[in-house]
Amino acid sequence: MVTFEVAGRSKKDSETLSRIFARAGFLSGFHSQSFSDSTPERNGPPSSHYVRLEKEGILSREIPEAPDFLILLDSTVEIKPKKETIVMANTPKPKKAGEVDASSVSMESIKRHDIVPVMLGAALKAFGKIPLKNAKAAMETEGRKDSYAAVEAGYKAMK
Repeated sequence: MVTFEVAGRSKKDSETLSRIFARAGFLSGFHSQSFSDSTPERNGPPSSHYVRLEKEGILSREIPEAPDFLILLDSTVEIKPKKETIVMANTPKPKKAGEVDASSVSMESIKRHDIVPVMLGAALKAFGKIPLKNAKAAMETEGRKDSYAAVEAGYKAMK
């Protein structure tokens, strides 16, 4: 089983990214779950949503203690990942592997600020088992077909 945590200050963005990623995983032959912790229904405090992907079936319904992948939508969110966790972070000045300036990439690719598809592309590249075509289909299901160029740009920007 592979687990992902999507953390940010916008509950809507965290939820949207986790839902699209889980759907893309499902379209790629995985059993998938997308769920959240219990955070207040407002922006500001950190919000985490989770995705579980498994080829055989998922029996667990608890929040993972140490996710395999951590997607930080906001670099000001303070989360201490385990050593083995692969971290992807949206940061204005990317310096190391796993860091992407999602705001700039989205402005260049789709001419508006939308970090969700950019970080989706980064996560797809880091995970490596979900093809871009399935992400495109998941985006269309969510009514976000116009943002697909940002997914491709995020995929390319991920180092």
